[in-house]
Amino acid sequence: MFIEYIAAFFLLGDALNVEVKNLDKPVPNLEVNLLGFQDGKPLYNEKRQTNRSGTAKFELGNAENLTFVFRTIYQDIQYISDFVDGNHKPEKPIRLSVYDSKPSDPRLVIRERSLFFKWTGESISVDDEIIVENNSPFTIVGKGQNDSTNAAPETLKFSLPSGAHDLRFELGYTEEETRFEGNDIIVSTPFLPGLSRFSLKYNLETKGKNAQFLSTTSVPLQKVTIGSSIPNFFPESPSLKEEPSKFFENHQVSLWSITPEQNQSLLFTLNGIPRVWHWPYFLPGITLILLSIFGVLGSKNTRKTKKPHRKELIEELAKLDILQERKAISAAEYQARRFDLLSELVPFYVHDQNGKVSEHHS
Repeated sequence: MFIEYIAAFFLLGDALNVEVKNLDKPVPNLEVNLLGFQDGKPLYNEKRQTNRSGTAKFELGNAENLTFVFRTIYQDIQYISDFVDGNHKPEKPIRLSVYDSKPSDPRLVIRERSLFFKWTGESISVDDEIIVENNSPFTIVGKGQNDSTNAAPETLKFSLPSGAHDLRFELGYTEEETRFEGNDIIVSTPFLPGLSRFSLKYNLETKGKNAQFLSTTSVPLQKVTIGSSIPNFFPESPSLKEEPSKFFENHQVSLWSITPEQNQSLLFTLNGIPRVWHWPYFLPGITLILLSIFGVLGSKNTRKTKKPHRKELIEELAKLDILQERKAISAAEYQARRFDLLSELVPFYVHDQNGKVSEHHS
């Protein structure tokens, strides 16, 4: 009982401590920020310097109903701690891990790429998710800045399949750390040790009932999972393995997996694509004009980037908490997705000249 009281006082009373370590080595003389949020709004901000043991101590008032996060910059890379619920005592000491930087490492891989194909009535819609795994003890920061274009270092590059258009970025991508070179998407996001998730959506124009899906990556691709709710649709690849189907959102979903033969190239054939009926026999001139306007026959891809708003991120956090309460997702997935969402939320807040936290509308 006395131990529980002391632990509660540690968090909700006077102080909250953080240890900054590079692997197991303390990092002294490093500035650390403590940010406190309530319903996504910043209510608390303090700065401290770590001592010789890599510890910084923050004096707090009442921390109930607040969520805290520690933030620091080490070797020009931002690091964020696990999030602390002010209503519950931490199960273990709060630790903020930082890592030495490295341009590249062969232990950086795409652990899994998940592709889900849906039929919109005119084209195929693709949900494309990439899980990057950094098995090294370094933060991978890219191979160097392009002096001629002033482009950021490249940490990951992959190509979109032929016919991809109407691109919408979802989780993980930012406008500042994503660019295009031809049909390639180049990411300059630093990869910390562990897993990083990226997801996007696009439409895929096809001709006939079959089409090739070809995409290359700059790092090894270990596994591909394919799903589809399109009747009579199936992929074809020498290493294809059919998985048990699932019932999802009132649709029967067929599943397959592929182990790429060339670990940096993904190639398979889409079969059973529904046929699209246009009006080629009526008003052909007007039809061609309309098709060109909407990009169906255009050779140039239409690319749109979607930068999530603060309100959307807060709503996603609330939905994620509901899934966790209902035990609809595992604890590991909950922590990973919550960290991704809150990491995107933190940059919305910057410090003004008085050291207060204000919302950043970039």
